[in-house]
Parts: sequence; C-alpha cells; structure tokens
Amino acid sequence: MKARSVPFEPNLINRDSAAAGLVVDPAGRVTLGGHALTQVNGYDYAAARLGPDGSVDTTFGSNGRVTANVSADSNGPT
Repeated sequence: MKARSVPFEPNLINRDSAAAGLVVDPAGRVTLGGHALTQVNGYDYAAARLGPDGSVDTTFGSNGRVTANVSADSNGPT
C-alpha cells in the first residue's frame, strides 16, 4: 500500500489535526479516528476511511471524512 495523506477536514487551518487510532475491518478498509482543527468550529472529533488499496473511501461520510463538533476550545477536544 502506498503512503497517503488524508486530511480529516477540508477547512483545516494548520497541522494540529491528528489521528489517534485506527481499525481495519474484515473488508480491509482502514478507519482512522482523531481530531481536526477547523476555522469554523475549533477542534472537532474526526474520522476518515480508506479502501483496501489505500484510496479515500468516498462512500464514508462526506468524501471519506466525518467530523463532529464537540468543543470550540482551542486546547483540543474535551
């Protein structure tokens, strides 16, 4: 599998977004979970999914990504 960069959120304002964990399902898809810092909401919980070949799984969420606004605090998700 090739290394790929998959931003959690298209409106990222810096590189304070990070994956904190991942899971591989029986179909070989990789789901990453972590947080994303956005211009709109501050820190959000975020997930992204890749297909078995490493490509973004566009059937997951919006273009392969899901975010949930849980905190506008600049110190990260609470």
